[in-house]
Amino acid sequence: MQIAFGNRHRGLQALFIDLARVEKVAGCGNRTQIVSVLMQIAMTFRRRYRLLAGARKPSRGATWMEIGMAVVLRLIMLALAFAAMPGFSRAAAPEGPTVPVERLHDALLGVMRDADKLSVDERYQRLAPTLNETYDFRMMTKLTTGSAWTGASEAERAALVAAFSRLSIATYAQRFNGFSGERFEILGERPGPRETTLVDTRIVRPADTPVQITYVMQKHDEAWRIIDVIVQGSISELAVRRSEYAQVLRQGGPQRLSEVLNAKADAMLEATGGAPGREG
Repeated sequence: MQIAFGNRHRGLQALFIDLARVEKVAGCGNRTQIVSVLMQIAMTFRRRYRLLAGARKPSRGATWMEIGMAVVLRLIMLALAFAAMPGFSRAAAPEGPTVPVERLHDALLGVMRDADKLSVDERYQRLAPTLNETYDFRMMTKLTTGSAWTGASEAERAALVAAFSRLSIATYAQRFNGFSGERFEILGERPGPRETTLVDTRIVRPADTPVQITYVMQKHDEAWRIIDVIVQGSISELAVRRSEYAQVLRQGGPQRLSEVLNAKADAMLEATGGAPGREG
């Protein structure tokens, strides 16, 4: 915006220049740059207001009321555009523990609705990004392998996590293979043991009783992730897996457990002729 003002009106000219600066950085979508510019403007606004107040009349025939209203409206429009920028709301208010669960539910429902035209391999590929984002598979692997994790090398740990996550995703892909009007409901959240939060949910099935599912959420690096799933209030996925893995770890160690988990994933996915996610 180019407006010519005399020296007496340099304060108003500076204000319009500030508006142009905000508009420019708003277009790049960088919140950090926008905040930086707004803070600079705020620090110098008082001085510029005094310059405006000292000017006796505006140039080009406009009244101070008209110019003031135009400036206020412009600022409101910029503020609304800034607030509507993608990711702004998440930056202002960190996600709560229910948000990852909602994303998981959305992904599962999408796959269930399309299940009649998707193979288990394709369902795996659809679910993998969301499950890797919402579950803390590394922490779950550590908790289920116990002392074997402590004694494992970093390469063995990486192989265990890859096999554990692969089997977990394959299990979801195999189980969620159709849609009959089911829906997910989040019932609420409550404090859990050892600085966790429990998110209570249920799967509502039109032709059957609801299934109660509680997600055990843990915060890591400012993000909530699932570290356990409790079915019907008593069956812990981690407890079941810990029991299953104990004997394998005693007999063959971490390497043998990785082989067993990958073999189970292969068995779930082999009917489609593919075994996605296999490392090594």
